[in-house]
Amino acid sequence: MSRSRCSLSRRHVLSTGALALAGLSLPGWAWARPDLSRSIEPTIAKLGHPDYRFEQFTRRKGDGRYRIWLAIPKGTPPEEGFPIVYALDGNGALDDTTPALLSALARAYPPIIVYLGYDTDKRFDVRQRHRDYTPARPGESMVDRDGRPAGGATAFLNQVLDHWRPKLERTLPVNVNDRTFWGHSFGGLCVLNAFLTRPETMTSFVAASPSLGWGGALLPDMARQWQRPTTASPSLWLLKGGKEHTKTPPEAASDSETMDIFELKKTLSERAPDIAIKTTLLPDYGHGQMFTASLRMALARVAGLDPTPWGTLEPA
Repeated sequence: MSRSRCSLSRRHVLSTGALALAGLSLPGWAWARPDLSRSIEPTIAKLGHPDYRFEQFTRRKGDGRYRIWLAIPKGTPPEEGFPIVYALDGNGALDDTTPALLSALARAYPPIIVYLGYDTDKRFDVRQRHRDYTPARPGESMVDRDGRPAGGATAFLNQVLDHWRPKLERTLPVNVNDRTFWGHSFGGLCVLNAFLTRPETMTSFVAASPSLGWGGALLPDMARQWQRPTTASPSLWLLKGGKEHTKTPPEAASDSETMDIFELKKTLSERAPDIAIKTTLLPDYGHGQMFTASLRMALARVAGLDPTPWGTLEPA
């Protein structure tokens, strides 16, 4: 099997009607504010799936305690290897990966999925993600108003991109020209940071509901000074919900935001007109709902499916 590298325009291979038959409704809990104490067990990694096999391992880095899951297609890999998706907030992302979604991916062009999570059975580790996903200005360490450590995104990205990723990809049949990095909220902020500072590491970056007001609008400032990369041409997909409470999600509400995703696209496109940047607004969704919707849409797009119906979440 052969396939061109991942792009923002994909072949549509699954209809909305087929999705409805697959039973892709969103559990009722996901329509409320996220329950940070809810357990993800038993995960699909433990329950198993006929089209995917799972591996799990833990890592320690300084004060960080990480749990990483791999979802690997069982089918024969194409000649160029499987596309690969790196998903932040891996615990929650794994929890939102349904059997129906994996079955649909397997029937198309299935990706390997790397769930970059934390060593907990909860959906989120608020303290660790706060430290790992937020950037800091050069020479500046940061803490939030509750005294939580922050500003560790550079160190975290170096660990993921320079150490974990090469080790993983040496053991997996990966298409190195089809790598996607997905994140939501602070995770979306981290993905944007990687796009601006490490663009050669991925083919596609997907930032959903990014916390653009963090650190006094540090990322918008970085975008205004950004220079088009000379050795890479990655794509960027920016998503947000129309019912997000404010421009800035509650977790970063103390910071003033000077740019939304549409203004960010305009700023970046002016500096690099040839870089593919797409924006998507899901008008009916709030901040928490965008986690699930954007994850499913990103995975569908990588597999060559029409991502639009995968963002249609029906309450149970």
